[in-house]
Amino acid sequence: MLIAKTYKVLGMNFSVIAKQEQKKVIVLTSGFTSIAALAKSSNLRNIKKVNSIPEVSKAIDDWIKGDLSTITNVKVVQTGPIFYANAWKQMRTIKPGKLISYTTLAKKSGNKLAVRAAGTACAQNKIALFVPCHRIIRSDGSIGNYAYSVTTKRKLLAHEIGPQISLKQALQK
Repeated sequence: MLIAKTYKVLGMNFSVIAKQEQKKVIVLTSGFTSIAALAKSSNLRNIKKVNSIPEVSKAIDDWIKGDLSTITNVKVVQTGPIFYANAWKQMRTIKPGKLISYTTLAKKSGNKLAVRAAGTACAQNKIALFVPCHRIIRSDGSIGNYAYSVTTKRKLLAHEIGPQISLKQALQK
């Protein structure tokens, strides 16, 4: 069964569509948009809106309260080319409060020359927040792009690294 919920995350609507099988929940898509928009972009149908998705709701609540590692403990599934799959896997290993560059993501994903492909993997990520593509910035310390707006990316990064630390300071070498 496909289930969905919209949460308030840092004052923004954040929707999640998950697959529930017995006691297991797997996030299929999420983002700072409506459930209808997520369903359409992922071609999903027959979705039941629920009051809570237990594992997801707890992870989001904990993340908002400052336990930043909880979001990457949520089970997700996302398919795509091997390079993208490697990039999405690498994104989930970035420690909260730390950032990496698109160049570093390309290297860790198996092709040091594929910087543009690393950016495209971020853009193609259908599981925002849980696959934290917002933690990828440009090598020069500038923010780069984000599917849900640069303003949204800034809010997420300010929550995770704090306003007192510059993006360049948080960038891992």
